[in-house]
Amino acid sequence: MSAKEELLGLLEASRGSWVSGEEIAARLGVSRAAVWKAVDALRRDGCEIAAAPRRGYALAPDSDRLSAAGTRRLLAPGTDLRLEVLPSVTSTNALVRARADEPEGLVIAAEEQTQGVGRRGRSFYSPAGGGLYFSVLLKPQPGTLPAPLLTAAAAVAVCRAAARVTGRTPGIKWVNDLWLDGKKVCGILTQGSLSMENSGFEDVVVGIGINVTAPPGGFPPALAGVAGALCAQPRGGLKNALLAAALEEFWALAHSGDGAALAAEYRRRSILPGRRIAVLRGEEALPATALDVDEDCHLRVRYDDGREETLLAGEVSVRPDE
Repeated sequence: MSAKEELLGLLEASRGSWVSGEEIAARLGVSRAAVWKAVDALRRDGCEIAAAPRRGYALAPDSDRLSAAGTRRLLAPGTDLRLEVLPSVTSTNALVRARADEPEGLVIAAEEQTQGVGRRGRSFYSPAGGGLYFSVLLKPQPGTLPAPLLTAAAAVAVCRAAARVTGRTPGIKWVNDLWLDGKKVCGILTQGSLSMENSGFEDVVVGIGINVTAPPGGFPPALAGVAGALCAQPRGGLKNALLAAALEEFWALAHSGDGAALAAEYRRRSILPGRRIAVLRGEEALPATALDVDEDCHLRVRYDDGREETLLAGEVSVRPDE
């Protein structure tokens, strides 16, 4: 870990208090000059750090910069993850997939993606300022949920984490979106590599993108009607707290081996049953009513001609006019 990252973690842990340069140097095992250089580097990264003679340094109370050190200190003991935080990436899923030969538990998180990817290869809007984007590497084994349920586990995990950290609880729009106040606040993308030996998944990467707050200037017109944010205003340490809670919840669910309990909670949190939807099939949008989510987290629907179907995968949209 760099001196810059260690310093940010120390200031996060001392949020609201001053820490002298002498104490920082002693705790990090570096010179006072190295402390000053680390402070300067963090400021250039956008961190608001106050300095005062004979008092030292302090992180601004409302600073909400994501950091590995700031997140790690909030993780429960035994959460066996290797967390890396970068200010900006092409795609957290792409970076983790490129390192899929590593042991499971690799997590890459960022505050901006320049080439974020959604379902069906669509672009996933991931601007700097209000978002939290991260991907987790898993290696399915006994005790791990079946790969098709990991998306459901991620959705439930973020709902739990949001409630813990913000007091607000999104609902799940099948199959991989979270909605709050009628708008999408989180998207999930699960990608895996099949093993030629056993026809199972060799590795799975689960990517999660959360609109923590609206980006500076708001969402672009094309998204303003459908994209929302978890919180109206930023607050100090919010992203670190949300990332730590989501990772804890997801890691525990993914390794619980209890698909029945997960499916039951996923069903309770689902917002579609009873609502009018459109089932998207290529260029077609077939009007239907969502009936229920089954024990495998599949969506049962009834089309307007009376036919019923269980959707194992795919995409639906909510019909706001009905």
